[in-house]
Amino acid sequence: MKKILALLALALISAGASSQVVQIWLVPDTVYVDEYVGDFETVEAGSVVYGFYLEMLHADDVVSTIYGDATNPLVLETTTSFFTTILGLAPSPSNYDLFTSIAPELGSSTYLTITGEEETCIDNSILLLSNSDNPWTDELLLGQSAFVDDIIGGGWGVEPIFYPACTPAGEDHMYRIGQFTTTGVFSGVINVQTFIHGVQLDYSLDTGLVFGPDNIAELGCMDPEAMNYDSSILFGDDSCLYLGDLNGDGEVNTGDVLNFLGAYGCEVDCGPADMNGDGVVNAQDLLILLGQFG
Repeated sequence: MKKILALLALALISAGASSQVVQIWLVPDTVYVDEYVGDFETVEAGSVVYGFYLEMLHADDVVSTIYGDATNPLVLETTTSFFTTILGLAPSPSNYDLFTSIAPELGSSTYLTITGEEETCIDNSILLLSNSDNPWTDELLLGQSAFVDDIIGGGWGVEPIFYPACTPAGEDHMYRIGQFTTTGVFSGVINVQTFIHGVQLDYSLDTGLVFGPDNIAELGCMDPEAMNYDSSILFGDDSCLYLGDLNGDGEVNTGDVLNFLGAYGCEVDCGPADMNGDGVVNAQDLLILLGQFG
């Protein structure tokens, strides 16, 4: 309890600047169209795995705590339930990799983290702040919505002794603060403590940050070499299209030549095989394809 109170006190006495969080993003990492029956758990059809991100003001900002209390509640809510597993809410990176390699469905489990430029800070560095009067972590682990609105407060953060090891937001200014999987609508309110430019004595609070369906990120192609590159996209997916890659495997190889030969002579709705866009698939397109080969 002393550790919890000490960390919350550190968060709540801030008198620094605010608005280090530019935007909250919910990124649909995986969508389960059909039910997935794994070795340990079953993921319901219609489940969406949301990456939970903060877009920070500076590339070197460091997020330390996500919190709530009676003054500034923390709400993590779904209209159905959250998918959770035996991994718990703050699995260590080594255990997470081990168990998800054995049972892939566990990788879709709801969890809490604070992750900047690198994948993790340090194993077991994430501290869950809960108390017996408001066991919100137990409720979330059971798949229920969580509310932190009591006097003691709670949330999750990086243990102070690990701050030097935690990386800043990085060039994309993004911090991943969790993963939430649900068949329902995911929404809520969070409060964030940030070390501005990574300086612990210059920290700020962003309170009452509301998120929901309007925060779902648009995904797209982020590779400048792709034909459908979109410079406005913040989160990439596997939609990139490359000249000559007719089978969508990311390479131009023999498989694409076979696909091209199947479309050779097409004169209506020829798709990507019509690489020069003149409405037909002919020898000119073949020369373009061979130029991309390998």
